[in-house]
Amino acid sequence: LYEQVTVRGTERLLHGLRDFEVEQFIFSSTMLVHAPCEPGERIDEDWPIEPKWDYSKSKVATEQLILRERGNVPVVLMRIAGVYDDHCQSIPISQQIKRFYENQFIGHIYSGDLTHGAAFVHMEDMVEALALAVEHRKDLPPVTTLLIGEPDTLSYDELQRTISRELHGKEWKTYRIPKTLAKFGS
Repeated sequence: LYEQVTVRGTERLLHGLRDFEVEQFIFSSTMLVHAPCEPGERIDEDWPIEPKWDYSKSKVATEQLILRERGNVPVVLMRIAGVYDDHCQSIPISQQIKRFYENQFIGHIYSGDLTHGAAFVHMEDMVEALALAVEHRKDLPPVTTLLIGEPDTLSYDELQRTISRELHGKEWKTYRIPKTLAKFGS
């Protein structure tokens, strides 16, 4: 479906726009197109592209398609972090909160590197970035890539400890388990 909707859908849209005067084409991509970094490092727009999942691979394919097919249309590629709002409209964060709130055993284990994390951005900040891209469309280069995310990323461990402290008044320990064991358990 990523191929059908994201890549082919964007291709159909671009072809349909050829008969119109388009001032700017903005594509909502994802920061997940970038290779991971080490804790303490910061990813920027020039960071290597290395998508790991079908979702992020479809975003890279679509970005490449847009750059090939854009003609003279100015393009903004917005690589957006995980979006959340004041009501926790974020599946990854809400699932973590749910596991801790319900005191689930799975809330204490993690198969990845606890020192790594995922970038997020509040919905209001993402909308502001989008509005600014449109507002400044005449000032931007013909192809502009923007990372839209908060400057600091909590590690998975920091996020886990913060959630447990806020919900239960104490920090819970998260234990790292091997991926093979996690796959077997799931």
